[in-house]
Amino acid sequence: CNSIKERFKLIFEGKNDLYLALTILDHRYKNFEFVKNNENLKIRLRTKAIDYLKKIALQNNIISKLSNNSGKNTNSREQTKDDPFNFDYIIEDSITKSNDNMDDLDIELKHWSEETYSGDKIDGLEYLSLHKNRYPILANIARLICHIPATSVPSESLFSQAGLVCTNLRNRLNYQTIETITFIKQNMKYLS
Repeated sequence: CNSIKERFKLIFEGKNDLYLALTILDHRYKNFEFVKNNENLKIRLRTKAIDYLKKIALQNNIISKLSNNSGKNTNSREQTKDDPFNFDYIIEDSITKSNDNMDDLDIELKHWSEETYSGDKIDGLEYLSLHKNRYPILANIARLICHIPATSVPSESLFSQAGLVCTNLRNRLNYQTIETITFIKQNMKYLS
């Protein structure tokens, strides 16, 4: 238990909202089963993760894009939409749309948390990609926050190659020559 707590320290302390969101988006850990004997902590972490997901959805306009694409008519008062001076309608309509869209996210999150883990070994992003018709909002949020590459190996490899080219014996090469040599070396497998 201590090794898990050490690994998931930021999650247990609730200090990193991104980690919490990534945890809830992974179908294997979405209900924080790894938090043992502390229901209050589990509820607090889950609530914080859901709040962060809602914030991401609103900031990136994910929900309104989906509802616009679904063909729903969210504007129930056609006769007043053309009146540019009806500020009450504009404000009330935007609040109604926002609340309706948040309800969609809440419903999706409810279904997501109630779905049982089937034991498959795929990660959360891949799982949501496979089930994007069932969870369109969560799939879009996951794509947004999981798109960062997990490794910097390609760029480190390129710098390493450049370091092998730029030695004390070859210190007079101009940057274009160094760039060309590293490009050829890095892409040699594609050239032959």
